[in-house]
Amino acid sequence: MSAPSHVNSVSTKFLMMLSGLLIFLAPLFMNQFEERFELGAQIMGVLMLLVLFWTRENSGKIGYGNGLFIAISLLFVALYLVPFSLDIWKDLPGRTLYVDVSNFLTNRGVDIAYPALSLIPENTKRSLFYLIPLVALFLVTMSLSKTLVRGLVVVLLSIVFIEVALGIIQYASGSDVFYMADDHGNTASGTYENRDHFVGLIEMSLPLVIGLLVSSYSESSEKRGWLKGGGLSGSLTLLVLIILMLVVSFFSASRAGIGLIVFGVVVSVFVFAKNVGKVKSLGFLVISSVIGSIIAFKVGIVPILNRFASDPMEDERWRILENTKRIISDMYPWGSGPGTFPQVYRAYQPIEQQNFINQAHNDFLEIISDMGLFGALIIATFLMLYLLRWVYLMRSARQSAFINLQIGAGIGMLLMLLHSYVDFNLHQMANALVFVFLAGIFFRLSRQ
Repeated sequence: MSAPSHVNSVSTKFLMMLSGLLIFLAPLFMNQFEERFELGAQIMGVLMLLVLFWTRENSGKIGYGNGLFIAISLLFVALYLVPFSLDIWKDLPGRTLYVDVSNFLTNRGVDIAYPALSLIPENTKRSLFYLIPLVALFLVTMSLSKTLVRGLVVVLLSIVFIEVALGIIQYASGSDVFYMADDHGNTASGTYENRDHFVGLIEMSLPLVIGLLVSSYSESSEKRGWLKGGGLSGSLTLLVLIILMLVVSFFSASRAGIGLIVFGVVVSVFVFAKNVGKVKSLGFLVISSVIGSIIAFKVGIVPILNRFASDPMEDERWRILENTKRIISDMYPWGSGPGTFPQVYRAYQPIEQQNFINQAHNDFLEIISDMGLFGALIIATFLMLYLLRWVYLMRSARQSAFINLQIGAGIGMLLMLLHSYVDFNLHQMANALVFVFLAGIFFRLSRQ
């Protein structure tokens, strides 16, 4: 039995408000107040889930496959917290070092936390709590009406505009006043401490804006949808935002980010070509690229080009990946437990690698390092669901403004998945929230 309609109306507004706050506030506060923001996001996530299931707003809107994937993935994470016999724990792969330490401490009267599949259960608990707002935002995005989801898109683009504007100011001024990090290298990074994470937000959002611009070209009122009434001014606004996003991506000096954004624009143009025609698509590509290049060179792009000449971190990144593969091999098939990578990596870190390595710089390998076969299964299943959804959308005979939005979200997800092969964007709450928001749009059932 569902809740009364007036209750649903209030609950829907509540869900919309909390979702908008998560999307808007995450980039602003995540980097400076990480632990406090995570706690706040988790509280909001719990509230969203309680309201969602109490009012049954999500009833029949998630899809059996999506719901099963989420449930099994959470179950896999929770399994690492289940306590079991110390004798069994000692025989697990990769535990030799930890068994020696455990015996050493036990012989000296130190109590050891209960043995579980995770080497550090407290870290795994935190990882499980970390997932709460992500799951909540995904489910809410799948459950809200299209009109409200479009409203959340506007919220996302608002924070993107703020980040883009700040990034341009940072690069143009070079003043420390506008930066969040001390070691910024005079590149654009917005409110992020890491320029790769900053450009990650841009690359996820850019195809979404292109999808909106494509919709603004539609002649029918249905296809224009929520852009109706915007006319030429709405299209120009979107075009200007796209150009600024292209420009600031170059100012970020992120090699992977720049390459993926260029790739994303090209993919978007060809995917959307059937909706607006090849001439208009190619015209958009030429216009935006030329204007963006002129602005970039006018402001000064030589320092950015020099960035492509050498990057000491590249050598370090590949060494981290090699050590991560050793962890995967030693801990196979169960892994070390979700959230344990930073501590486990210490045992594999060579003495000449003096920096604190807290991520693997490859989200996929880090998940497999933490969760072994379970992690590999989660990744493979997600990619399968993602590809199947693409097949459905590209075969869909019915085109609309919202389907264009879904296509843009799918391309944005693709860029982030590719970027995750050389970085850890999805282990950063702000970008992870944007990713699951795009996933909620992309996987949204057509009958809604």
